[in-house]
Amino acid sequence: FRSGAVRAAAAATPAPSPVRWILRRRAGLFGASLAIMLIAPYLGSLPVRAIPGVVGLAGGSEARPVGELSWFLGDAAAARLGPVLAALIVAGALSFALAMINTRVSARLTALASADLRQHLLALTLRRPPGWLREGNRVIDLKNALLAQVRVVASYATGTLPSTLGILFATVIWAQTLYLAIAAPVKGAVAAGVVGAVVGVLLVVNVAAVWLAGKKSQRSQAALMKEQGAFLALGNETVDHLASLQLNVATEAQAARARAVLERMTAAEVRVASWSGLATAASGGLVLLGIPILVALWRGLGLAGASLAVMIPSLLMLQRAIAGVGSLWPS
Repeated sequence: FRSGAVRAAAAATPAPSPVRWILRRRAGLFGASLAIMLIAPYLGSLPVRAIPGVVGLAGGSEARPVGELSWFLGDAAAARLGPVLAALIVAGALSFALAMINTRVSARLTALASADLRQHLLALTLRRPPGWLREGNRVIDLKNALLAQVRVVASYATGTLPSTLGILFATVIWAQTLYLAIAAPVKGAVAAGVVGAVVGVLLVVNVAAVWLAGKKSQRSQAALMKEQGAFLALGNETVDHLASLQLNVATEAQAARARAVLERMTAAEVRVASWSGLATAASGGLVLLGIPILVALWRGLGLAGASLAVMIPSLLMLQRAIAGVGSLWPS
């Protein structure tokens, strides 16, 4: 039978998954981070979605900009240009404020999660017998866990899930914005097909670029680390056996070996940087190629000029959202 103190210590022990333990312990901040990730893309899309309505109001039309503004302003105010512009300014200010708040919330959540894990690791260590740390390399492992691994686990737990949901929701919001710009004058099935094709192409190209860049850069990184180890060993050998190298007139040979290692290390660094930039280059190329295609599509469907003013920023923001998949690769 276990004593009450032991039962209390066992109850305080994290679940096998430290991620779930952190999320339960900091559920409030985690929920706030998720809410911001969901609200921010919607607020950012409002000015773009309102372009056709604002153009109509500026030209003297009675059309309301977007349904969302009529929900907040009422039908009468949403049919006047002044209140609509004021509402869009407020939406932009709120989007900026949420971005600032999200930075603070994310930083605080990660810092608190790291502190929680470090505190728990120390508590577990203090309950171990005195000889436990002398077994194997546990002192080094514990220091590494307290300083480095805790931060990695905390960042993964508090950043990956909100970022994933934020990317997903932003993709949905901007795909819907693009759909609304096309669906107003043409059939919904045509608009849905166009949006589906755009999202599919962006998703395939971005995922393929991220996968290829990650695979190639990982190999290049492994080669770089191997050459760095070789250079470190060569440096230690030079320092430890300097007198022997000088007596045996082997300094030139040692310098030649160092030059060869440094050349291979430099080439590996270039390969790492080159493959790491593949996803960014693919993203920029997609946008440059997509805009002329979108303009041709706009002319082919006979859409209004205001629709093009919505379609282009929707494409840019949709690509930006889907390209966020690349930031999840390290996680």
